[in-house]
Amino acid sequence: MQVRLFLVDLLTQLRAVIESGQVLVGMVTFADRDYQIFHLNTYQSNFTGLISAVRTVDYVGGGRNTGLGTTLHVLQRLCISLTYCIDVDLFFRRLH
Repeated sequence: MQVRLFLVDLLTQLRAVIESGQVLVGMVTFADRDYQIFHLNTYQSNFTGLISAVRTVDYVGGGRNTGLGTTLHVLQRLCISLTYCIDVDLFFRRLH
């Protein structure tokens, strides 16, 4: 709950630039893996929808390996643009 309140407060301070389209906001939650809640363009210039989405996002159960979830999310997204890519999930799960 405190994280949501923090995010709403932070986004409220950025309201003008969000509504102007100068700032895009996406949301990913992490546990032992990543969960894409919404993409950068989902609430483009729609501040009210963005705040509503942040306030209603569900808690993600499961492990609490945020570092692994974050790393997998970033590498999987980067991996898409590479011409050759190892199986990132398998690689990092072996490290875990």
